[in-house]
Amino acid sequence: AERADFHVIRSDLVRKELAGVVDQQPRPSRFGQGIYTQEWSERTYAECLRQSEELLFTGKRVLVDANFRDDASRQMFVDAAISRGVPSGLLVCQADPVIVRERLTKRRGDVSDADWSIYVKAAESWQEPMPRPQSDLKIVDTGGSAERALSLAIDALRQWKLF
Repeated sequence: AERADFHVIRSDLVRKELAGVVDQQPRPSRFGQGIYTQEWSERTYAECLRQSEELLFTGKRVLVDANFRDDASRQMFVDAAISRGVPSGLLVCQADPVIVRERLTKRRGDVSDADWSIYVKAAESWQEPMPRPQSDLKIVDTGGSAERALSLAIDALRQWKLF
């Protein structure tokens, strides 16, 4: 985001702001409970979209960092970009579950509440993206180094003429 001059909207942060959580520390919760119910997710995505539209209206570039487990939530953002004539793309970041587990175990100081149990439940309900033109969806292998993942993401942005 920084290298391509995007403003980042993190759903984890937006969710906690909506819930009035001020310290932003991880607060492990069971999947689908507390501020992780479907209702809270819909509310969170609606606020992410509102913030995105506000930034786009002022000429800013936006990157929304969210799980987007279901295609309907992804499509909501794609439709908003299309209706405003804003070029967009979907980066689907993937890594082998063994690597994800290791990284989640080592993560410190991040606003996200996701741990391994949350990852497993989220992965069970993941919906593959619906067919779209190849040009607006790119799979980014994040299983290697951060530099390699960044390079792949920037390549996708270049292909979409967003970098």
